[in-house]
Amino acid sequence: MSTARDLEQDFASEGEQEEEKIEVDVSYQIIRQVSSQLYTNPRKAVEELVCNSYDAGANECYVNTPESGTDFLAVLDDGSSMDMDGFEWLWSVAKSPKAEELGEDRVKHGRKQIGKFGVGKLAAFALGRKLTHIAAKDNVVRIISVSEEEIKERGAGNPPRFNVYKLGFDEAEDVVGEYLEGKDLPNPWEEGWNSWTLAIVDHIEEQYTGSALKPQYLHHMIRTSIPLSSQFKVSLDNSKISRREPDTDERFNVDLIEEDVRDDIENRLQSFWREEEDYGDLEDVPKEKYECSVDKTADYQNIDEEVRCLKVPELGPVTGNATYYENLLTKGKRKERGLKDHGFRITVKGKLVNREDPLFGLDNPPHGHFGRFLAEVEVPDLDDAILVQRNQVSEEHIETQLTREVIQGLFNYCRRKANRLDQQKLEEIEEESEAGEAVRSFGTRLNTLAPFDATQGLRGLSKGQFPDGGLGSVDVQFSSYDEADEITHYSSEDQTIFINEEHPLFKSLEESNKMSDELKQVFGEAVAGNLLASGYLGHHGVEDNLLDISKSITDDSLRSAAGYIRDEIEYFISEIHDASLEGGTRYEKVVVGVFRHISVAIQHEGASDKPDAILTIPQAGEENMSFSIEAKGSKGIVDHEDAKEATVSRHKEEAGCDHAVVIAREFQLEGKGNKDSAFLREMDENVSLMTNEAMEKLLRRHKRRRFTHQQIIDILTNNEHPNDLVEYVEEKWEETPEPGIMGEILQIGWEAQKKNRVNKPSIGMVLADARILEREVPKNKVANVIEAVAVSTGMIDYDRQSQEFELFQQPSVILEQMALEPQDRENTNLSD
Repeated sequence: MSTARDLEQDFASEGEQEEEKIEVDVSYQIIRQVSSQLYTNPRKAVEELVCNSYDAGANECYVNTPESGTDFLAVLDDGSSMDMDGFEWLWSVAKSPKAEELGEDRVKHGRKQIGKFGVGKLAAFALGRKLTHIAAKDNVVRIISVSEEEIKERGAGNPPRFNVYKLGFDEAEDVVGEYLEGKDLPNPWEEGWNSWTLAIVDHIEEQYTGSALKPQYLHHMIRTSIPLSSQFKVSLDNSKISRREPDTDERFNVDLIEEDVRDDIENRLQSFWREEEDYGDLEDVPKEKYECSVDKTADYQNIDEEVRCLKVPELGPVTGNATYYENLLTKGKRKERGLKDHGFRITVKGKLVNREDPLFGLDNPPHGHFGRFLAEVEVPDLDDAILVQRNQVSEEHIETQLTREVIQGLFNYCRRKANRLDQQKLEEIEEESEAGEAVRSFGTRLNTLAPFDATQGLRGLSKGQFPDGGLGSVDVQFSSYDEADEITHYSSEDQTIFINEEHPLFKSLEESNKMSDELKQVFGEAVAGNLLASGYLGHHGVEDNLLDISKSITDDSLRSAAGYIRDEIEYFISEIHDASLEGGTRYEKVVVGVFRHISVAIQHEGASDKPDAILTIPQAGEENMSFSIEAKGSKGIVDHEDAKEATVSRHKEEAGCDHAVVIAREFQLEGKGNKDSAFLREMDENVSLMTNEAMEKLLRRHKRRRFTHQQIIDILTNNEHPNDLVEYVEEKWEETPEPGIMGEILQIGWEAQKKNRVNKPSIGMVLADARILEREVPKNKVANVIEAVAVSTGMIDYDRQSQEFELFQQPSVILEQMALEPQDRENTNLSD
């Protein structure tokens, strides 16, 4: 297939060279930093090129993605193109003509311009090493190709100058037409376009082509991030991109300017300013701080038209609406891929600025409502707060905080309205009931079947905050907690048993499309009843630690049941690889999920001044060992800039952890002169590395036989080269205690168990035996042997808290089992 280099050569041989050259005064280090850190996702290259088409006033934009490493990305549009002056502005890095020439509002071609910083073009180098533009304007077609390699060769202070070649408009068809046909793109001459631009990204690595580029995510990115309309249409690989219509019915729609919505927003703003400027009471906040008015503002897609807006003090005009749907919007495969069809879509001049955070920094709202909620809100004056990569906003700007108050008020109104409609519907059903049998709450119906026992169960759950309405006032609702949380939670304040929609069993049922509305309610009430049963035991004096164990067994059973519907191991393996390309919270959460799946206590943190997670592992006879976890998602390779040793160590120290672990898809291994990279040289002995492949091996081996706590500690404190991590995990998994010591410990326990049928043997009792004293075996080693046998064979019951254990078979039988391969252990029948 022809490349951009072939095209440039054709222009050079068939046309002529412009007298002037285009200087690109940007260092290779800047290109690498911008493309690999600001634009970590290679799909951002496509988004930025499409944004340029929009800003050029294009009506049509066509994207053709590379199928292999010998292919290229092409973006063609019919917008206003560039001459030599345009090329000079294009390559004036960090100096955007949109900002300087167009004034504060940045209006051109009848549109408010998305581009602002002048570095978006550098996103192309996150995908390939060469960016070419072919521009048709004023009956001349020009070409310029800018290569990352040529910039790198020149070095700082010696900017390269790139040739520009040109052909007459009609002559260029013979050179470019065949090229467009090969990429299955429209022919501008046949389409009657007098002005057009073709952008090409070439020299692309194989890992960013074909299905690896994940067209489904690219489709979603363009559809949600860029203002598509009848005035701007985009096609991706010959498929027109259009708004995705929800596959559930709309329940209601509200506009920001509605009076009741405005009241909620003003209440939020009033409370915000009281806290922000330390007013004593709400009434002390001046009205000009929070009272909003209905006004008009220019439409960002067509400034000649005006739209009604809400004028918010110190934020300016805001337009938008919210729709509440009958069912959840994000589900099935789309939810599994991390795509979001619900939440807030905050745009500035039509460009989405919160694609990675549909909450826009708000606390998690009830998922039962939020999962059915979609708001599209345009905030032009949030422009000043946008960061360079244009998918995040600065927390330092008051506009960011005020925007949050506005959208929180909008959501609060929708949630209350949905609740009112639910209540009205319930009252209508009760009135229409032929037998006069009212539709009742979960608590009311349960009160009919078990009036005394269920009430006592509620008293056990409420712990002194028994609801005034008794059991009849309690109902079941669905909400979103963490995946690691239990499936049920009782709130005394809400008088509600909440069902965790993020629990693996619920999610797997929902994603398999087996969860009808009726089954969902049945499921919810069944697990709610189990929680009341736990409350009943607590009310009758069963100790909290025993109740916690009971709940844990129930939760483990439910998670195990989820495996019949969704293979959790394969889910985590797929998710950790996909999430590592996205980075951010998604990657952090899946890393946390992996460790929780292998029964390790871990807490997600994720704030900028904290590690991404803190992991804790108990040790026999010693203090728990804690790890700070840094999950570094990127386009693929993490270097010393992505994970600075000083930052990793500081997070570890401030969190009070013993060791730090950095986890990534891939690390930068080689530096100059084939030496170790700066990244490897920086990491000290208190920082270990783990790759996605090593995490995958950890999961697959754990599925066959659980790791002991000591084995996990050994893995997380490794000093291995990243290339050796997978083999190291395998070696640790295959380790078994030394047969001689293991046999001695088992024999001592067996003898003690036969002598005393009442008290179980303990670690301390084994340590006091003369045979162990003679060998000088430390306490942690004895505990590790007992745990290893318990995990590997199931022939020992070991209580880590009391450090007591019980053998179910003679030591000789256990030793035989320990000598077998894991799959052989599973197939051995010991019932005799």
